Amino acid sequence: MLPDCIKKMSARVLLVPLLLTLLAGCSRNESPKKVQSFKICQGGILATLPIIAKEKGYFKEEGIAAEISLVGDGKAAMNKFLQGECDASLTGEFPLVRQSFSRNDLAIIATLATSDNVVKVMARRDRGINKLEELAGKRIGVSKGTISNFFLDQFL
Repeated sequence: MLPDCIKKMSARVLLVPLLLTLLAGCSRNESPKKVQSFKICQGGILATLPIIAKEKGYFKEEGIAAEISLVGDGKAAMNKFLQGECDASLTGEFPLVRQSFSRNDLAIIATLATSDNVVKVMARRDRGINKLEELAGKRIGVSKGTISNFFLDQFL
């Protein structure tokens, strides 16, 4: 039998390399994350969260080199997405619903903003337009194929 002092020394000799190995595995020197580029086509300005996230560095913290392209409206954002010019499209439901009649490979993965008071009909009072009926015979500007176009048709 080995004396107690040799047993304790043997245990320490074995524990030190084991602890050093464990500590080396817990090092804070993590290898840098591979940066993934990701382009977002954004229609309109209602959903500002991606812009804020980029400005605050949240994408960068996750290893994402985000590029946010403001492209006008949801229809334009959806078209650029479908043409492969971006990895994601920030758009309202309407462009997606329109596409759903001819394709089944698109999905809503998140909702960034909601509103029930976004679409407006504006008119010039100096042209004598103060109520709906006075729009008759006037030219109305609207982006075709957008939610504004849909609601204008419903409104009129």
